[in-house]
Amino acid sequence: MTSVKEFRVDEPATAEDLGRGAFVFTDDYSVFDWGKMPDRIPDKGASLCTMGAYNFQLLEENHVPTHYEGVRLPDSDEVLDLGEALSADAAPEEMVIELTQVPDLPFEDGRYDYDAYHGAADENYLIPLE
Repeated sequence: MTSVKEFRVDEPATAEDLGRGAFVFTDDYSVFDWGKMPDRIPDKGASLCTMGAYNFQLLEENHVPTHYEGVRLPDSDEVLDLGEALSADAAPEEMVIELTQVPDLPFEDGRYDYDAYHGAADENYLIPLE
């Protein structure tokens, strides 16, 4: 995805079913056009993952649907609630999410063709925010 955050697909989405993937937050950082810097910021990945997970859980608690599933601790495949992860005395660096399809958004004559996009996407897709 970028030089400082990884995106992993564990199970790809299909036209009918959601997939599963994860954002993997690292301690790397980048500076605008120069890209990834040679040093790291200790615990940056865990901090960003924790803040993001906290906000997604607040949305879910307030009945705002998201594709967030939970967090994953290092060296584990188990998906946990943020509170469970923090109670285990380990900071998560992976945010597990449901995946949808993201078909190509046609751009013709200076405009995006959303009708063609929706037609190609079936029912299981993400609306791109430009």
